[in-house]
Amino acid sequence: MNSIAYSLSLLRPQSAILVLGLTLASPVEARQTLDFPAPATAAPIFDGNVAFEDLDHDGYVDAAYGEPNGTVSVRRGDGRGHFGASSTVQTAFSRDVHLVDLDGDGELDLLSTQSPNHELAAALGDGLGGFGPPLFSTLPLIWTMTALAVGDMNGDGDADAVVYSRTPPTFVVALGDGAGHFWAPDRYAWPRMIDDIELGDFDADGNLDIVISEASGLPTAVTVLFGDGAGGWTNKVIATSYGHGLQMGALALGDFDANGTLDIAHPAFDASGWEHVAVVPGDGAGGFGGSITSDFPGNFLQSNTLLARDFDGDGKLDIAFADAERNALVLARDLGDATFAEWRVLSHGNPVYCAEDADVDGDGDADVVTYGVNGLVSFVRDYQQNFGQPLSFGALEKRLDLLVLDVNGDARPDLVSALFDDARLEVYLGTGAGNFYGPSSFPVGAGPVALENGDFDGDGDEDLLSVDRGAGSLSLLSNLGGGAFAPAGTYVLTAIPNDVNDATLADFDGDGDLDVAVTIQSTETFAILLGDGAGALGAPTYYPASTVPSRLESADIDHDGDVDVITTSRLGQFLAVSRNDGTGHFTAPVLQLSGVLQVSSIEAGLLNADLHVDLVCTEDNGARLSVLLNDGHGIFGVNNVLQTPYVPYDAEIADYDSDGIVDVGLVSGSQNLVLLLRGDGLAGFTEMARVVLPGDHMIGFAGADFDGDGKRDVAGVSYLTGSPAFGGGVTVSLQRATPNCAPFASYCTAKTNSLGCTPTLAATGAPSASSPSGFRIVATDVLAKKTGLFFYGTSGQVAAAFQGGTLCVKGPITRTALQNSGGNLAPTDCSGSYEFDFNTHVASGVDPSLVAGTHVDGQFWSRDPGFSAPNNTGLTRAIDFTLCP
Repeated sequence: MNSIAYSLSLLRPQSAILVLGLTLASPVEARQTLDFPAPATAAPIFDGNVAFEDLDHDGYVDAAYGEPNGTVSVRRGDGRGHFGASSTVQTAFSRDVHLVDLDGDGELDLLSTQSPNHELAAALGDGLGGFGPPLFSTLPLIWTMTALAVGDMNGDGDADAVVYSRTPPTFVVALGDGAGHFWAPDRYAWPRMIDDIELGDFDADGNLDIVISEASGLPTAVTVLFGDGAGGWTNKVIATSYGHGLQMGALALGDFDANGTLDIAHPAFDASGWEHVAVVPGDGAGGFGGSITSDFPGNFLQSNTLLARDFDGDGKLDIAFADAERNALVLARDLGDATFAEWRVLSHGNPVYCAEDADVDGDGDADVVTYGVNGLVSFVRDYQQNFGQPLSFGALEKRLDLLVLDVNGDARPDLVSALFDDARLEVYLGTGAGNFYGPSSFPVGAGPVALENGDFDGDGDEDLLSVDRGAGSLSLLSNLGGGAFAPAGTYVLTAIPNDVNDATLADFDGDGDLDVAVTIQSTETFAILLGDGAGALGAPTYYPASTVPSRLESADIDHDGDVDVITTSRLGQFLAVSRNDGTGHFTAPVLQLSGVLQVSSIEAGLLNADLHVDLVCTEDNGARLSVLLNDGHGIFGVNNVLQTPYVPYDAEIADYDSDGIVDVGLVSGSQNLVLLLRGDGLAGFTEMARVVLPGDHMIGFAGADFDGDGKRDVAGVSYLTGSPAFGGGVTVSLQRATPNCAPFASYCTAKTNSLGCTPTLAATGAPSASSPSGFRIVATDVLAKKTGLFFYGTSGQVAAAFQGGTLCVKGPITRTALQNSGGNLAPTDCSGSYEFDFNTHVASGVDPSLVAGTHVDGQFWSRDPGFSAPNNTGLTRAIDFTLCP
């Protein structure tokens, strides 16, 4: 809860709860039904609000809300926006629910109003999500208590409550005793109906002040009662008033003009209806300036809650309000001067009145809950890690590694890939908008398998190092600027083909020049080649490594200021740790368990807050990721071994969700996708997203912000050439803030069948990666009693001549099961139809690439014996859609 502004919700009938997750980019609706039950009765349910806090210390936000029978239900969150079975807190006639520490034990307790009993009901939390029996406190004759605001009104460190009623307009300041009970010395009548109350310190005296907005009377006003620190107030100031005598609406407090002082925002109502949001700027000393208004179209601003939150991440307070007239949540951006412009109108589908904000899915973004007047509960959020349609380019060649660097010094990430069979490197220059020029090609030794980059000659440009497995050598290419490289310098390490595997770069001897470490498989060593700072490498020096070494990593694992080397073995579960003596020489290796049976890749990074370099290892031919934590002395312990959905070939440690905590990306060659695991800052990881990269055995990948939107994108390369349907050998997928869940669309031209009928294509429902059914794609006006099927692809659209019609879906293509069109019996006519529920297909799990954010194109194909072969088929138009969460 905000330390200077305490939210207050008005009483409204309970209904739908809608959660919207918002990130920096424009959010798009993605509705998902939760497990909140529909009300047991159609009668109004006076619950007032939904409160969200972590009640059981598991790091996930839980929910508490009023039920039709007057009790309060508590549901545990799973950190993904879902809530489990409810437990009941037996209060009576609960109207407004708050979660706050009432007894100072550090655990959240429950506080709600009781009507018509004019009582406050408290239940003390046990820290496990449970609550004790209710504790009732009788207040001075407030018969229709509307809601309450919570804060420390008398400075004793205990939570107090300001409880108000709209009819009759009264309020009380109920002082808490620190044990869950409250007492109120008096009640205060107000001259006009109260619309909302908020608490905040407007005069910087350390005491909470009371802000009251009015619902009727002439004039209406927003009034501030300055707290005296003892539960009363010293004086009052009318911050603003209006002469029309109608409602002021809900209040929101915050620094809307970014001058460091607290302001007041509220809806402004004129003679023609709700049209404005007004900000009353505070001066920090108890004074207020003139209202600053922002116009909104039409008579719609009928919200009983006004939220203030930085929804778009620009550092300025935006607003959100429920729009009962349009059945929507309206988001408005702060333009920086306390004025707002409508940003998004997110449809709920049913009347909505109130809203709350909480991070219900644990992604660090502001989610918004709205509730209105029916029993359906929906969940809508923005998945921050969704990726756009992949872009494939480059020749169909066997590629084993991909490197991201700024080749030409334009501050835009470029790509370099190694072509194994052609013994060359390809350089693609990035445009900064997600596209690439090129390629330019540069010869290297036979069988390049690994790439590294660094400044070997001290000129400020990034040079390239290629590990040429087939030649048993290294190729060092000096950057000439502008995307060009000098002919490679060759450094032979072994006469045995296929004997070198991997390299790592660091200043091993501390002279300020870049050096190289590379594994030699036959001699079970790694070689150190010291750089001279002018673009050349010295003769190799060999050191013992792991058994049949394959991959290696370098890092200062023991905090002595020297870079050490860790090698892995493809034949065992051990790592070999070789310590640097400070001169570029290494001690005998010490074997340590890796946590997996055969290590296929190793990456070093800071996985928790102890500043020791940790490791992650993937398992060759096993679906596992091992997390190894460093004790600070270079000893690694297996902290966790995670089962992954697919066998990962390579790993990258990077911050993919921009939360300041490192995540892990894993590439799966068998599935042609990158699996992103969100880090929790404690070396724990959970699945965040799956990014499909169409290709043939995607084996190498790298991440960077290729389009300049501040989000980390991914690129991958294929090991096998496959067929031309896979597109190019390099695939880039750009991270988008949300999948575009806009309405589906049809395109392309249908083939007229042999009876002269043109098939019609339609769809109902919404495509979803989580719904078990509900997105029906239907073709009608097709030949009766003929077999057909629906086919689809995820690589985009084409318009290619095919069997006398138009193929509209770019390959690779996935065919679904055959079906019969049905329709009338002989004679043959156009009464047939095909139907395919794509959500059911996704839910079956037969195609793991179909995840939220995947863009799909599809078409129906059918038999048509009225045409001669090979054109004896039918084709509908195509449908284009994106899978919502």
